[in-house]
Amino acid sequence: MKRGWQVIIGLSATTFVAGGAIATPHALRSMESFEVRRVEVRGTRYLAPHEALRASGITRASNVFQDYSAWRSALERLALVDSVVIERELPGTLRLTIAEAEPIALLARTELQALNVEGELLPIDPTRVDLDLPVISASEVDEDTRSALRTLAAIKKAEPAMYGWVSDVEPMGTGIRVRLRSPVGAEALLPPNPGALQLRELRLTLADLAARQEISRLVRIDARYRDHIVVRLSRTAAL
Repeated sequence: MKRGWQVIIGLSATTFVAGGAIATPHALRSMESFEVRRVEVRGTRYLAPHEALRASGITRASNVFQDYSAWRSALERLALVDSVVIERELPGTLRLTIAEAEPIALLARTELQALNVEGELLPIDPTRVDLDLPVISASEVDEDTRSALRTLAAIKKAEPAMYGWVSDVEPMGTGIRVRLRSPVGAEALLPPNPGALQLRELRLTLADLAARQEISRLVRIDARYRDHIVVRLSRTAAL
């Protein structure tokens, strides 16, 4: 009789060290003792473990000594999957460690849709998953939109704290308009491909305004220039 079948989100596992080889891998693939009885799915937030299992092609008839390439390829064809590492734990466990594609912004059409940095739509439902991401208003994912996404990726890599300050982004002919969460209505203007130094100077300027208690008066901060930043303040603080 076949044993039970489990799919779990693995949090930890001990390492099993097998004894001496008792047969060739080819021979082991036909042994019922090594049929898959348990599958651990790790690393997923957006992709449900049972969906990963179904997409992989792993079944109750699979064997832990089978060639993993077909299972890996099937998973990596999913839009939400960047890469997969498959490991075995004898006698009957497979461990799938999945690196998911990361959403970097929400595209505002008739409904919000998640985008990765390449501008590909990801099958993530924002009504079911909390996605605290900047919003891009665009009718289509064109080169201007991809430029805005690359700018967001540059901010997230170089100045991750500042990425959290971004409310929405808008492509412009001369760069990217970034609206900040606070003060409401304040915006930053960036070149299409800002460097780490430009982003650092922008963050330091914002920090300086905050230290001088002038951040609430910020209307616009223009970081499109190579050697200076232009700040526009209102006469009174924003409400």
